[in-house]
Amino acid sequence: MRPSLRKRLFCLAVSAACALAATACGSSTSPRDEATGGPAPLPIKLNLIGGSLVTLPLFLAREMRYFEKAGLDVQPLTTNNGNSATQLLSSGQLDIAISTIPVTIAANSSGGDLVIASGGETREPLALQCRKGVGAVPGYPAGISSLAGKSIGTTAPGGAPDIYTRALLVSAGVDPARVSWVTVGSVPAEIAAIKAKRIDCVTSVQPVQQQLAGDVDTIVDVQNGQGPEFLLNANAWVYLASKQFANANPEVINRFRSAITATNAFLSDPANAPAIAKAVAPDYPGVGEPDLTGLIRGLAPSFAGAENITASQFDDAVKAYNLAYGKNVTAHQSELVLK
Repeated sequence: MRPSLRKRLFCLAVSAACALAATACGSSTSPRDEATGGPAPLPIKLNLIGGSLVTLPLFLAREMRYFEKAGLDVQPLTTNNGNSATQLLSSGQLDIAISTIPVTIAANSSGGDLVIASGGETREPLALQCRKGVGAVPGYPAGISSLAGKSIGTTAPGGAPDIYTRALLVSAGVDPARVSWVTVGSVPAEIAAIKAKRIDCVTSVQPVQQQLAGDVDTIVDVQNGQGPEFLLNANAWVYLASKQFANANPEVINRFRSAITATNAFLSDPANAPAIAKAVAPDYPGVGEPDLTGLIRGLAPSFAGAENITASQFDDAVKAYNLAYGKNVTAHQSELVLK
């Protein structure tokens, strides 16, 4: 064989090999998904909280394929509450967990190393409700003193409802030690505990508030502007990761944030509420689609730009933590929130 022909055949063989394995030939092109033409999906383990609209963006991102479009292969794990999910980050059982800034601070104060990958919701969707007939008086701050001697159920000690309820009491001049704290464990258990009269009061999110409407009086409706200013402004829910995972997987974090940004944009338009309710209705058994539509429409403003956390929202969430537990922890947004 002539040298020139041999050389051409060799070059063709090398080119074919490069086409099959571009990375072996020094190409920096990311792997592609043959079905979508987009980037090959990266796995991500995240938690879902059953029966809570806190997890609405994650349910919607799954159903409307925002995760898939961002190049993520979601591996969900259902947890009872955000507090338990936070504990699974350090063990690697979760990559992303939905929680709050106060819970993040509490975890890091106990040796954790968590960072915030994205904001989730800008406004606290909380309401403090008490069973009818237990003597609790609506109104802030005057009504808070009527909670003395009552039992308040929380999903977990140190969880978001626990922290924010304690901060609410302290801000109105009521020592949290004057109430009885009862751990109920999960969102469905909150409903059961109220209906069975095992607890007097609960601080909950939707749709629990609506599901309990016939059994309770609303004492403080934070989501509709009642309560101390710091709680009205404090950032609500965030998505956490361990610093180790975030440093090792920046592309996963970027894709997750991209998916959440797209999801929040869709959620923030009240006109999309019927379509959203239809998509996620199976995740909220016991809540009729018309009721779910109304709840989602009401929450829409709290998702507008929620992936971004302002300095004042961060600082007021820190204030809630310090007030709840009599702490003086200093936390800096620049150190906890990923860029």
